[in-house]
Amino acid sequence: MRREEQKNQAVSIQQTKQELSIHSGPLPTPEQLIKYNEATPNAADRIIKMAEKQLDHRKHLEEMAIRAQVRNSTIGILCGFTIGMTTVLCGTALMWHGDSLAGFGSVLVGLASLVGVFLYKKEPNK
Repeated sequence: MRREEQKNQAVSIQQTKQELSIHSGPLPTPEQLIKYNEATPNAADRIIKMAEKQLDHRKHLEEMAIRAQVRNSTIGILCGFTIGMTTVLCGTALMWHGDSLAGFGSVLVGLASLVGVFLYKKEPNK
């Protein structure tokens, strides 16, 4: 009889089912929005407006960052060009007044800095 009892006990196996749902994004799923509306009137509309405001804010910050990068790059190039040209002109003046070696060295340093500025500008941002 023990075997018959064991068979009866083995038949009563329970089955469980689990379901996993993953959602990613700035807004809840439509089903969740409906539940929000049921809990609080106009909650879905407020949630969507909040997401739109966040998107506008992020776009504004990105535009400001891009403008700042362009401005800083332009200022850097202009400063480098000014320093390079000043060095070249000073070197030329030194050579004109008879100090050839110092003038030539100054011109070389100035030209190297100008070439460096324009080569750096062509290098893509990392």
